Amino acid sequence: TAGNFAKSLAVVQSNLPSVTDPTKATGFDQIQLLVYGACSDLTTGTTPLMQSKYGVTSNGTIASNQSALIAAGMQMLDQYTAGIASASTATAAIQTALTTLVTQIASDSANTSKIAFMSVCIAANTAGSSLLGF
Repeated sequence: TAGNFAKSLAVVQSNLPSVTDPTKATGFDQIQLLVYGACSDLTTGTTPLMQSKYGVTSNGTIASNQSALIAAGMQMLDQYTAGIASASTATAAIQTALTTLVTQIASDSANTSKIAFMSVCIAANTAGSSLLGF
């Protein structure tokens, strides 16, 4: 109801799909803007939710936060899949994909843990909301 997500929603709300038939729906391209807004909200404040909920510290290195970053991505995907992301035959593949993403982000020394968290958050939530059709 507040923050970047609320601002983004106010701007794109009229462009979101309003029908359940995917062949007639338009506006799915707006989902990434909403995901970005929501993920950025998790990185703000004195003790951001990326730290208090997901255990990713903004002053830590990406390497020191790698386990927490991967766990955060799994937890986010689990919200869309009723826990299947972390308890299925696809679990290893999902963890590998998140590990590869975090490793690639860490390879650029200019990137921070906040950037890595944003990347994981955007990837997990875009996949959950777009690819799974919710």
